[in-house]
Amino acid sequence: FDCLEELRAQGVVLDEVLYNSLMDACVHCGAVGDAERLFHQMKKEGICPSAVAFSIVMKGLGRCGRLDAAVNYLSEMDASGVAANAVIF
Repeated sequence: FDCLEELRAQGVVLDEVLYNSLMDACVHCGAVGDAERLFHQMKKEGICPSAVAFSIVMKGLGRCGRLDAAVNYLSEMDASGVAANAVIF
């Protein structure tokens, strides 16, 4: 993602809040695949996704009918020790 490189070049610290905002924007634009890529990039950079990050991706997957993939993220969330809360439901 070019925007991430631009932010890094400007000295912006890439944290979960920033990733969540970008993922949410992708979901709202219908670019769920991009939201998934950002989710995996965030994890690759050592940022542990919270329930909010998981819910953003699951919301996008649900909206585009990819319910099996959404359930996989729910399983991954559980395996990661992230508790489901009111944000998820």
